[in-house]
Amino acid sequence: AWLSHGCEVPCAHHYTYDDWFYLFKGPLDEITCINSDGSITNVVVTGGSALRSVFRQNEGAMKGNHPSPQTERWALNLGATIEEAEMFSSIHSPPEIWDFALGLMNKAGFLQFQPWIARDVELLLKTFPLPLQQEYDAIHVRRG
Repeated sequence: AWLSHGCEVPCAHHYTYDDWFYLFKGPLDEITCINSDGSITNVVVTGGSALRSVFRQNEGAMKGNHPSPQTERWALNLGATIEEAEMFSSIHSPPEIWDFALGLMNKAGFLQFQPWIARDVELLLKTFPLPLQQEYDAIHVRRG
């Protein structure tokens, strides 16, 4: 599975790679479909600059909810410790809010590489003089 926690690719029997790519290039809309196990999934296909634009458009709303019990609960649901949830709720800067949220998603295993990419990244990292005896929360990889 390419997604976290062994989940199947959502809506795999309804959408092909080309369908997903077409949705990615279009407007930012939520689609709903039924998975092979009968569960209903809502999916938003986005990435890169389109996602960045949405974040920037919603900066005011992001700042308005900090601090609050809702932001703490959201962080806890994502796997934050109580201390991390309290810290997350106290942040007011949108870039820092998103950095922290992405850090929590990485920690939770929400975003994962496809298996062959993970293998290649692991091999590449072994070529650098990094202290690999310790655990890292995230590694930033750029294409190009």
